[in-house]
Amino acid sequence: MVIVWSSLGLVLLAIIWFIIQVISGAKKMKSTIVEVSKKAEQLRKDSESIIKHQERLQDTASALLEDIDEKKQAIQFTQQQTHQFIRQVQDSKERVTQAFKFKGIEKYKI
Repeated sequence: MVIVWSSLGLVLLAIIWFIIQVISGAKKMKSTIVEVSKKAEQLRKDSESIIKHQERLQDTASALLEDIDEKKQAIQFTQQQTHQFIRQVQDSKERVTQAFKFKGIEKYKI
């Protein structure tokens, strides 16, 4: 009879030990779940921040491209004006040269 009661006592102790282990495991799991939730929230905030930075960088890149286009147009305009001025100077030189030749004055060659 002693063997039966001691066996029942051991089974009861095993069941109690099992319940304690399940409860402690659940507590550890809960703290792990809380940590994972905090990390997930931090990752979400970081990803939102990255998206905001990306949008800001895209805006800056667009502004830079617009500025480059404006400056390119300004340079092209200046280049066209310079070519036009050079043509006018050449035409003026030819007219002056022809005028002096017409007058018969060769000593004022340009």
